Amino acid sequence: MIRAVLFDMDGTLLDTERISRVAWNRTFDAMGLEMDSEWWFERISGMNIEAIRTFFLNECGDQFPFDEVRQRRHDFYVELVETDGALCKAGVPEVFDTLQQMGIRQAVASSSSEPWVRRCLGVAGVDISLFDVLMTGEKVERSKPDPEIFLRAAALLGVSPEACVVVEDSRNGVLAGHAAGMKTVMIPDLIPCTDELRPLLWHCIDSLAQLPQLIGNYNLESENRT
Repeated sequence: MIRAVLFDMDGTLLDTERISRVAWNRTFDAMGLEMDSEWWFERISGMNIEAIRTFFLNECGDQFPFDEVRQRRHDFYVELVETDGALCKAGVPEVFDTLQQMGIRQAVASSSSEPWVRRCLGVAGVDISLFDVLMTGEKVERSKPDPEIFLRAAALLGVSPEACVVVEDSRNGVLAGHAAGMKTVMIPDLIPCTDELRPLLWHCIDSLAQLPQLIGNYNLESENRT
């Protein structure tokens, strides 16, 4: 039986990955840095800030001005979110109400910080009280693709990993969900569902609106088998 759903935020609940990519590219342009955005964005997507720092220093060398890049990117990102808003993805917020009615517990498991998660969800008009747990990037030692963030969220929910569904849009998130031993659903955003990722997935769907039926059908079949 599925008893809990663990949602990524950026690109899964909110249409913020496009904003993030614009902010990174504006930062690199402003600082005169030539970066292959397609290549690095796929690799950092889903990581927390310390993992992103490590990635850039490993790829670009110890002299890479990460702290300045981080601050400029943050400023651009905040400006874009406050100007354009953090829009909900299709199926939000209806999916939360439906899952709640089904008795499914819910958590956000995002690599962003808790203050930023609260801010973005608030801007988007999402009622944070619908979530039983907010597990965020600063609360774990190891970033996605490590499964720590999902395993800690499940522990706080009091639900075993095999009874959890992870909903993700990034490669790192899919790898983390699979490594956690959870049923992993991908809703592609900027990163496609590749041949590498498909074997790791329970399902690949087009919208969050499809999620309750998937879970309902699975739980009904589980009840019928017992």
